[in-house]
Amino acid sequence: NATESPIGCSFFALYDSNQRYQVQMQTAQVLFRYPIVGKIIFRQRFEQPWHDTTVIVEYLIHADGSNVNNTENHKWSIHTHQPDKDFYSWQNRCMSTGDVINTNKVSFDSKAPENTCSPDSSYLCRLGDLSRLGSLSIAGSIKNANKFTRKIFTDSNLPLSGFSNIMGKSVTIF
Repeated sequence: NATESPIGCSFFALYDSNQRYQVQMQTAQVLFRYPIVGKIIFRQRFEQPWHDTTVIVEYLIHADGSNVNNTENHKWSIHTHQPDKDFYSWQNRCMSTGDVINTNKVSFDSKAPENTCSPDSSYLCRLGDLSRLGSLSIAGSIKNANKFTRKIFTDSNLPLSGFSNIMGKSVTIF
């Protein structure tokens, strides 16, 4: 019985940096400043794009006053270009970011991409369609941010280096 016979144990200690057994990690971050404030961190083994990428959503908050309530089920994706000043625009927000990255040329229904891409059918998703990992939540205020918006995902097809890397691209939340 697993509850009666332990097979090992250890203790928590500070993580020693610069030891030979450690794996170098590459870290990228996306900072949102308006109308959402927040941070998403991407981590992967250094120069090894075939390894899993860990995605940590630290917090996301509505900051423009348009919504004081928490909101859920936001789709999110990586786009080909960095945003220009149009993130301030109410009518054409984030149009400068271009199309969702599709380096593998996955066929999808452009009028309803959610019909082909979901966490259950991630193999049918464009590389940049992060809805395959799950949806995001955005807090209406800072006091709810940590509990409501913090999430962690793992993706086996999200390279931070190599030919199809996502560096220099943008993340758009819908």
